[in-house]
Amino acid sequence: MKIAVTGKGGVGKTTLAAGLIKLYAQRGFQVYAVDADPDVSLGTTLGVPEEDLKAQPPLVEMRDLIKERTGAGGGFYVLNPKVDDILDDYSIDIDTIKLLRMGGYKDAGSACYCPENAFLKAVIDSLLLGKLDVVILDFGAGIEHLTRGTARGVDYMLIVTERQK
Repeated sequence: MKIAVTGKGGVGKTTLAAGLIKLYAQRGFQVYAVDADPDVSLGTTLGVPEEDLKAQPPLVEMRDLIKERTGAGGGFYVLNPKVDDILDDYSIDIDTIKLLRMGGYKDAGSACYCPENAFLKAVIDSLLLGKLDVVILDFGAGIEHLTRGTARGVDYMLIVTERQK
């Protein structure tokens, strides 16, 4: 099962995602936790020590790896890069949780996130899930994950908003 947590900024998406991750892990599931929010705070919310987070940088900081796999650099890039080793090699293991951190913001006017989003989409699409596997995606505020297709193929999308008074 794949669950995307999305919605407005500052309303508790990461807290909700972390709660779901812990709940499924406590119930015996193998949980793939994907921090696709540029703030990359899911690891901290899950209680991962700062030194472990520093030891495994977010994927967007691995420019050479993304360039190698997507061929990015010009106007073209591979939409289905090889990613079958990414979870094993680049995630942080917390018992039955594998945390994969997408990464932070790019400088304004530097470039688009197209290769990185293609990379993330390929990682998510490549997950073959058993009955006791669940993917929780903590997306950033906005709808870019919808337009980029990184939320395609989820079973449930939790949209977190705030109530107007």
